[in-house]
Amino acid sequence: YNTIDLRGKRVDEALPFMDQALDAMERRGINVAIIIHGHGTGAMKQAVRGHLKMSIYVSDFRPGDMGEGGDGVTVARLRD
Repeated sequence: YNTIDLRGKRVDEALPFMDQALDAMERRGINVAIIIHGHGTGAMKQAVRGHLKMSIYVSDFRPGDMGEGGDGVTVARLRD
């Protein structure tokens, strides 16, 4: 399972939750994570993407494409 749903969470609880989920995915050998942050004010999206830039779990990331959730999701590639 490679989806992390952050909708309804505050930034201060969402980022540690996301890190725990990414850690678990890395240990299970999952290569790609779909992080659902929604649109809202954009604060969660900005916080998530800023956090991913420094993440020890993620090699790169991009906004979702159409059919993946668009800009309401971030697709992260986990490190090998």
